[in-house]
Order: sequence, then C-alpha cells, then structure tokens
Amino acid sequence: MALDEKETLELVRLLGKLEEPLDQRVLEALMRNVASVPMLVRVLRMLEWPLHPLVFGALMQVTVSVPIELCVLDAEERVLTFYRRDEYDGHHMPGTVLRNNETVRQAVKRLIRTEVVGGTVTHLKNIGWVEISKGDGRGKNPTRHEISLLFLCRLQGKYRGKGGIFSPLNRLPKDMLGHHRVLVSKSRKYLGTCDPILGK
Repeated sequence: MALDEKETLELVRLLGKLEEPLDQRVLEALMRNVASVPMLVRVLRMLEWPLHPLVFGALMQVTVSVPIELCVLDAEERVLTFYRRDEYDGHHMPGTVLRNNETVRQAVKRLIRTEVVGGTVTHLKNIGWVEISKGDGRGKNPTRHEISLLFLCRLQGKYRGKGGIFSPLNRLPKDMLGHHRVLVSKSRKYLGTCDPILGK
C-alpha cells in the first residue's frame, strides 16, 4: 500500500536524521511508495547535503556530476593519491563533487581542508575540464558520467594526512582508478605545455 503525502514527507524527514547507514531495501521501498512525480520532486527538495551515499549514488546514475579533482604535487613532482574501497576499489586523486548551491571556490577549499592535510598548498590553478564517460572501458567511470574540473597545486612542507601516498607521475599505483589515470595524464600534459585541458 502506497504512503500518502503526509506519511511520505514524515518518513523522509526521519530518514534524514538517521546516523546509521540506510538499508538499501528501505530506500527502495520509499521510492516505490513515492507514487507521483510532484511527490518525488518534493522529496528531492527536502534533501540536504551531504547526501546519504545511497541517495547520492541513485542521483548520479541519472544525472551528470561535476567533480572537483586535485592533482597535488610535492617537491619531487610526485602526485598524491589515496586508496578507497567503496563504490570504487583503488587509488584516486583527492576529489569531491560540487554540492548544491556551492561555488567551485568553496568546493576547492573544502577539498583542500579535508584531504590535503599538512604543509601549505601553493600555485593552485584550474587547468581545465575533462569529460569522463560512464562505462567499463579504459578511462571511463563505471558508476557515472561526469565533467571533472581539474586543478593543479603544489604542496610545500610535510603531508600529514592519513592514507595518502606520493607516486611519480609515470609510475602510478597499479590499482589506480582508470578515469583518474586519465586525469593524471592530462595534468602531466599540462605541465609540459601549459595548454588548458578542454574536454576529452
């Protein structure tokens, strides 16, 4: 039996307050019970960032995301990467997704604050954008279509973050995510030519 409008809105409000991971079945049941497009629109407007991972994943399946990707180089021209095991499994550059009503500048500052810990970030520059298609092929993102805004910076001083490693630009970790290999390759190209990266 479908929930009425009042019951659906109350359920969404309660789900937004949960701190424990939301069971996939609960989310699917909610979506099945949102019987009309106007009701779905109201539910989506109630959501606040950061979104629950399941909600975020569902939205990214049907929209184009705008990641902010950061190529962080140390004094030896090595690039910072992190290992992650979630919807992906492998090393990636520091990155985030542009949130609703957030400027690119705010997103970059948030990214640096949360993932580039220690030292001083210098020479921060937007070097272009890269379109990453959704798919399983070389250089594609298996979960979503994205237009990545690519930034380059230098890190002076000692990195004190957790889990990050620095690797030579031509010897990335074997398990580096395919689409992040593309982003590092584009960054290397920029370092050699200083030509902005525009597209694929």
